[in-house]
Amino acid sequence: MKALKSFQKVKVGELGGYVEKEENLSHKGSAWISDDALVYDNVIIRDNALVRGNAIVCDNAIVCDNALVYDNMIILGNAWITNIGDVLTVSHIGSRYDTTTFFNTFDSIEVKCGCFRGDINEFEKAVEATHKGSIYEQQYKLAIQLAKISIKKRN
Repeated sequence: MKALKSFQKVKVGELGGYVEKEENLSHKGSAWISDDALVYDNVIIRDNALVRGNAIVCDNAIVCDNALVYDNMIILGNAWITNIGDVLTVSHIGSRYDTTTFFNTFDSIEVKCGCFRGDINEFEKAVEATHKGSIYEQQYKLAIQLAKISIKKRN
């Protein structure tokens, strides 16, 4: 992607991250996708939102207002990200020492962890079934608790 106008720290002609189609990034405001970030499917990045690093945003997600999606965050499904408080990542936990991402949608908190993708309650049940009695269960349960108190559901 190439910047069509200068704004904030972005200069005309500067190369950004990957955008599948023009509709993914609004030309209004100062929304931007940089570094190795990937944005595709029906995603909308608008307002002053920034997607950077190795972040991936796909499916029907909306990233808007002053939201920041960065590092190795994976935002998907019907995510609705309006500020950094709509996302929580916890790294180096579980049996794979991977990153688990919790994020707001229109009606729940969703989770992306390894091959798991679903709402936070389904994730909690999957953790109990898969990691019962292990340190991994404890790690994931603490992350779930933190997500539930940190991310405000919209419904």
